[in-house]
Amino acid sequence: MFKITKRWTFDAAHQLHGLPDGHKCGRLHGHTYTVEIEVSAEDLDEHGFVVDFADLAPVKQLIDGLYDHRFLNDVLPASVNPTAEILASLIYAHVRMLYLLRGNTAGDDPMDLELVMPNSGPLIIHAVRPLRDGAEITAIRLSETGSSWAEYRDTTADRAVWGQ
Repeated sequence: MFKITKRWTFDAAHQLHGLPDGHKCGRLHGHTYTVEIEVSAEDLDEHGFVVDFADLAPVKQLIDGLYDHRFLNDVLPASVNPTAEILASLIYAHVRMLYLLRGNTAGDDPMDLELVMPNSGPLIIHAVRPLRDGAEITAIRLSETGSSWAEYRDTTADRAVWGQ
């Protein structure tokens, strides 16, 4: 199995609810988040890539459009606590949605996608290419600080359809 990882950052603020009185994360605060996407494949393409790193640029557009310089409590439904764990799972779901929407129906040419996200309005993601057959996004890692991170990794069998 081959794996690659691409890393980006974004800045956002949040305030966690339901914590004990005096917990520092219960106060409004911000982070420079680091997001890592892991893409895996059993083999390499004709160029020796799992996928071309440049083909992951739409993920950065998605992250910036949804989360960068935002108050995460306003972006997410009021019932969702914006912890690193929850954000990692949401970013994974958004990235999955991006590539499922793109699919392989229009060949390999890049295409723009317009997403309408709750609490964010329309978001246009440019030059989305399908993931090649056999490549799959296997994890999203999210870090709030240099010494702590959360990971969401889907272990269900339906991951294999991402490249189709």
